[in-house]
Amino acid sequence: VDAANYPAYADDLRTMSKAIGNAFLINKAFLNAAKSDLTQRQRDQHKEIIKKVSETIDGGKLSGSDLATAYCIRGSSRIALDQTEEGLQDANTALKMAPTVAALHICRAEIYFSIGQFEKAVQDFSNAIPLGPPDIGLAYRGRGISRVYAGHMQDANADFAKASELSD
Repeated sequence: VDAANYPAYADDLRTMSKAIGNAFLINKAFLNAAKSDLTQRQRDQHKEIIKKVSETIDGGKLSGSDLATAYCIRGSSRIALDQTEEGLQDANTALKMAPTVAALHICRAEIYFSIGQFEKAVQDFSNAIPLGPPDIGLAYRGRGISRVYAGHMQDANADFAKASELSD
């Protein structure tokens, strides 16, 4: 685009962007080819996370909430690889180390949610809420979603309202 025509070009791009919103086009052939590659890449990334975090934990340089957070990160990756028992064990270890850290309650709640234990997820999100910011809005939202899946719609609506009130 010539420099003299750039302002008109930029206006045209903005107009087009408003017209299509958040939509974009991807070639269907690319999606089919990328689907299996993406799944494998994600699995490989989770394996690498588990390896690196395990090395960090075993290195003995972390303590307190940092060490607990490492366990939670590893637990989440283990859940993504269907290593349910190991993932829950890591999340439980994290909470034993730092029971007053809201993010760790949320971490285990998300693990419970991902394996379909919605009532336990609700309980962990509930435990995170009184621990306060910065994760309180996330805890209300997560608890609301968990309550939907657990069949508690009225309570879920109240949580969504509170999460909305707390979000920016």
